[in-house]
Amino acid sequence: MAKANAEADAYAEAMGYRVVRIVRVSNARPQLNMFDLIGFFGNMENKTSLFQPSWFGSAVVETVSITYVIAPK
Repeated sequence: MAKANAEADAYAEAMGYRVVRIVRVSNARPQLNMFDLIGFFGNMENKTSLFQPSWFGSAVVETVSITYVIAPK
């Protein structure tokens, strides 16, 4: 959350705006998730595949989307 908030603040600041509030937090998966796509091809190979990081088998990855409202300063 801290990283997402900082990123939203940076985008808003670059446009001369400020973050007002969070309106939505969702764990809905996007249509195309690059991490999942790489994992799919990595799983087609054996466990020593170059496509598959050593931590891949034990990691849990969750995608979260946060929608912010921004307004002029």
